[in-house]
Amino acid sequence: MLLVDSSSAALLAGGAALLLWAFWMATFKASGWRFELYSLDFLAGALVAALAAFLTLGALGDGITALDNLAIASGNIVAVALAAGCVLALGVMCQLAVASAGGMAVAVLITLSAGFAVHHLLRLAAEPKGNHAGAIAVALLSLAAVGLAIAAFHASQREARGPGIVLGLLGGICFGTMFRLLDVARSDDIDLQPYPLVLLAAMGALPSGILYDLFFSNLPIRSKPISLLSYFRGTLVQHAAGIAGGAIWSLGLLCLILAVHAQPEAGLSAVGGAAIAYGSAVPAALGGVLAGKELADGRGLNLLRLSMLGLAAAVGLSLLPV
Repeated sequence: MLLVDSSSAALLAGGAALLLWAFWMATFKASGWRFELYSLDFLAGALVAALAAFLTLGALGDGITALDNLAIASGNIVAVALAAGCVLALGVMCQLAVASAGGMAVAVLITLSAGFAVHHLLRLAAEPKGNHAGAIAVALLSLAAVGLAIAAFHASQREARGPGIVLGLLGGICFGTMFRLLDVARSDDIDLQPYPLVLLAAMGALPSGILYDLFFSNLPIRSKPISLLSYFRGTLVQHAAGIAGGAIWSLGLLCLILAVHAQPEAGLSAVGGAAIAYGSAVPAALGGVLAGKELADGRGLNLLRLSMLGLAAAVGLSLLPV
């Protein structure tokens, strides 16, 4: 397998993950499609990209291949990785639902800020002897960022306020839980390497996402219910945008795991990986405001700026040495 074996390579992989996750949702805006239909291509694109990386990069280099690693992994670990994919699919669909109602900036700030808080609360539960004060402070700052993003959403939207807030918080819980599950999948004596781990997560995400879509398409956050058969009436551009979005997200996850789980002394810390994952909401929100012209309302825009500052502060605090 092609793995990260130097600090510079780990930094490059982490930077790539940040950029990929910051701007994948631009493909959703470019598609001009209902999120219920876009998400089907997104999940398919994520699986295709994960499979391509597994069969190519996972087979390069000396030593064990990605296929060998998958073959010797325990059934429990494989099940955990598949479960992470099921949670991932729900988180992404909740994020897309909020984006369809209130815009990309609000969606990423609510879901990823909430996810960052959940991540640190789960970390507290898993590491009772850790830095409680620091983790609690990060969680509180993240929750403050969530509250400000919700206030911005409430100020700028007249429809779907309640469902949008609930789905945003649910998406955050899903993202925070997903990363914990991925960590568990790598905690066995024979842990899953990045390529099979991302592939299994994508394999779990696609079928579960189709099931979730049956719910979202019949009980939409706004507009009218839509038949999933409308998927087959999409244009080539719409399908390409969804597949590209899923591939970008999947490759971002792969880059992040490669950076964090590099060879000893070379990789980023788990804290640094979490900062990249959830901190990607800040450039994503900036992109939505500057390029997408979202939240033209002055009060909503100011609240959104405060939310970005709150999440940035939480990320910065999490990186401080204990």
